[in-house]
Amino acid sequence: MPLSIHFLLAIFLGAAAPVLTLAVSRPLPGEIVLILLSPRTAREAMLADAGGRAIGPGAVPFAMLAHSDDPAFADRLRAAGAWWVADGRRAALLCGAAT
Repeated sequence: MPLSIHFLLAIFLGAAAPVLTLAVSRPLPGEIVLILLSPRTAREAMLADAGGRAIGPGAVPFAMLAHSDDPAFADRLRAAGAWWVADGRRAALLCGAAT
C-alpha cells in the first residue's frame, strides 16, 4: 500500500478512537449519561418519566446530558425511545457540565 493510504488510515483510526470509546461505554448508576435521541422527542417529558433531569449547557437537537441516581435510568430512557444512552462523564467534562 502506498504511504498516503497508511497515513489516511492512521488519521481515521485516531479520530474514530474517541467515538468508539463513547460508543461502547455503559452508563454507571448515579453518573451523568449522554443521550442521543430524535430532535422531535419531548425531552422534558422523557426525562421526567425516566426519573432524571437535564444538566449542563443547552442541548443540541439530537443529544443531551442528564443525571439520575436511579440504577434503572438508562433502561427507562431506552424504553422511552432514546436511540443511544452511554456514559456521559467525558462529554460532561468537555461541555463544562456537572451534577
